[in-house]
Amino acid sequence: MGALNTEEVRAKLREAHQKYFALKATSKQLRNTYLDNLPEAVATQENFTKGKVIKSLRERERQRDQARKIRYIRGKICSGATTLVTIEENGQMKDVISKKEIENTILTNNKEKFS
Repeated sequence: MGALNTEEVRAKLREAHQKYFALKATSKQLRNTYLDNLPEAVATQENFTKGKVIKSLRERERQRDQARKIRYIRGKICSGATTLVTIEENGQMKDVISKKEIENTILTNNKEKFS
């Protein structure tokens, strides 16, 4: 295969994007089909009952969905919040972590700084 020119690369990229979005649109259905076929294969290969494998898969999917939701929420909550302030108190460094203490510390510091 020789070197591709710019137009060929763009065409291949467009084609790849089209395939990606076509698969993405049906991803839930594809995953469900995979999960429906998986218990039979695992049960015969690993010498488990099909019911046990299905129960295990459902639990794993539930945990997977929960983890995804938690990651999403934590990303939204933690992105811009101040969760820790370090202050000097009596020559010692102290971490302030409660919301009220952080607010008071910042307010006190700002008053000293800007007054």
